[in-house]
Amino acid sequence: MNQTIVLIFLIFLSMQRKGNKKTISLNVNNLDIDNTYEKINILRKIGPYFPEEIIPILNKSLLLTEKIVKIYEVKDFVSTNNYYQKINSAKINDNKERFNYIISTLREEIPEEEIKAMGYPMNMILNYDKYKYIMNIISIIISNPQSLNNPNELLKASESLMDGMKENEKEKVKDMMKMFELMKALEPSNKEKKDPKTK
Repeated sequence: MNQTIVLIFLIFLSMQRKGNKKTISLNVNNLDIDNTYEKINILRKIGPYFPEEIIPILNKSLLLTEKIVKIYEVKDFVSTNNYYQKINSAKINDNKERFNYIISTLREEIPEEEIKAMGYPMNMILNYDKYKYIMNIISIIISNPQSLNNPNELLKASESLMDGMKENEKEKVKDMMKMFELMKALEPSNKEKKDPKTK
């Protein structure tokens, strides 16, 4: 019984598909890589049910087969360009669109845990849209500190910051600016502080 199983195993390893037919062949030059990997995966699934004394032979055979397949893959890769995927430049003229595509792709491909592990610089790059608003505010304040005391200047600045926001988000920012303008109007006038009349 055990000899029969070994024989079936050896025949199975040596079989290659040609069209809808199966032929016995050990010709490495015509090795069907996909079919061989398929057989290896099947054998890994059924292997545990072989007789215990057959398992060492099975493992050695699988190891040898996988080595042969890897050697064949290297040989095929060196001799042909079948596995080479050339990168072509995307026809994008807008650098903002190019940047957004790179960021969105990295977000999809890299797990959040890995992004955190990469440290602050990478986290900041991949969360650029979150930091953009804050950086723009800081830039405006540094370039014109007096704008903090002028509601009209702040309203103009807020309009430039709303680029890329959804309409409902824009409305919220506008409402906040109107509220700020109202609060400034209710504050004691600076003119009153500068009144020359003193006791």
